[in-house]
Amino acid sequence: MGLTKLLFGRAQCLLLIVVAVMLCFGRGRAVGSQEVSGDGIRIVKLKVVERINADRKKKGLQPVLYFEELSRLADDHCREMLELNYLSHWNRTGVKPYMRYSLGGIADHTAENVGRIVDGKFSPSSLDSLEAQMMQIHENFASEQPSSDQHRWTLLDPHHTHAGIGLAFDQKRVIMIEVFASRYVTLTKPLPSHAKISQKLSIAGSISVKGFEIMGITIFYDPLPSERPLADLQSLMGYGFPKEELLLRPILPPLSRYGDGSTGTLETNGSTFRCAVPFFRDRPGVYTVVVWVRGSRSMEPFFMATHACVFVEEDKADKN
Repeated sequence: MGLTKLLFGRAQCLLLIVVAVMLCFGRGRAVGSQEVSGDGIRIVKLKVVERINADRKKKGLQPVLYFEELSRLADDHCREMLELNYLSHWNRTGVKPYMRYSLGGIADHTAENVGRIVDGKFSPSSLDSLEAQMMQIHENFASEQPSSDQHRWTLLDPHHTHAGIGLAFDQKRVIMIEVFASRYVTLTKPLPSHAKISQKLSIAGSISVKGFEIMGITIFYDPLPSERPLADLQSLMGYGFPKEELLLRPILPPLSRYGDGSTGTLETNGSTFRCAVPFFRDRPGVYTVVVWVRGSRSMEPFFMATHACVFVEEDKADKN
């Protein structure tokens, strides 16, 4: 059992596959309906975010802001799933969600819900029809009951600050992603998305939301992803962080030590941080840097504020 599991717990997201039969909207678009267009799709996405915020308000939680770039990245994954007819948090190349968003330039902590409706009566030219089915997917997330309500908990995570809505559809299927981001840290020295194993990297950043402080960093290791058969993707019902991890704790004052005798390696004053990013497995893979933060006036558990991924490959000389 790793130190991070003891101190921080683990994030886990599960996949919801929704197959529902909706009301028949007729052969053409419904009377009074609007045409589906780029502007129309953005409007219905904003309506889904309004519904998300209404659910969060009922629980006394802060609203989330619509995140356009996060939506665009989620759209890309929805289109792939629609084209290849599968549903999974992972993509065809074996990349997990936090890796996908990090590769797209979003280093914040992210968590997503993925859902689908299959309905032979869907009219892709009707914005009203599309909105109704998107709202149904959302309701399936929101109405989950305890013991099987991971999507509901993702929706109601109190630390989320932003949300994106991914969407793809055809005459029979609607696929939607609700992806949430927790934006508490600004990286003043971000990591490159790709690196060689011999490179020496460091990361630096600062708290961007008042009332929170930096508590530590974990670096997680995944093997480099590889293409997966569609049958495998259908069986991947969730995702989480791997067990291989390295914990970086704040540097202690002189003469102070942690229980294991170490003195810490993370330079931080609570509001800013700086540290080296060691490739501790000494092998190619995906190294994900997670900055943990906590409300400075509370004793609540730490929570993730970043998913900054580096895809590390061998040096060319190592292949000869």
